[in-house]
Amino acid sequence: MDGTRRNRSALAFRLASLLSPPNPLRHMHRRYDQLGHRILLTMYVMTKIDKHDKFLTLINVFTVDPVNQQKLVDLLTSATESSVRKIKGFISSSLHRSIDGTKVTMYAQWKSIEDYQNMRKNSTASPFLERALEIAKFDMGMYEVVDTFLPIVENP
Repeated sequence: MDGTRRNRSALAFRLASLLSPPNPLRHMHRRYDQLGHRILLTMYVMTKIDKHDKFLTLINVFTVDPVNQQKLVDLLTSATESSVRKIKGFISSSLHRSIDGTKVTMYAQWKSIEDYQNMRKNSTASPFLERALEIAKFDMGMYEVVDTFLPIVENP
């Protein structure tokens, strides 16, 4: 790698580390370069898992016939996009599907058990779960994060 490209990579890494948002839901960032030019960056923020956050973590595993897996994924996506993400206390969620087609898993974070229970009582969110249970079995677990692990990266 030549010196210019190495410097650009180092600058990009420094920018990325400096732009870590204090608000995990914030996506647009304004920063200024050394000459005072405004830089507007769009960041795609991933779900943050941190043992210091005292959020409620839900790991919901749906067992489904492989012919219905995509239907279930579409249903859970619609539920989250149209109603769940708008409910007070929702932090984030990630939807996963098994490679063999037999499972769909939703990892979700809520500020509290009460916020989650309020969502379950919400008239706009409930019909989605009812429809999901028509095509899948549901196993829910409530968790707290104990720890997270990242790889050790050695400098070249």
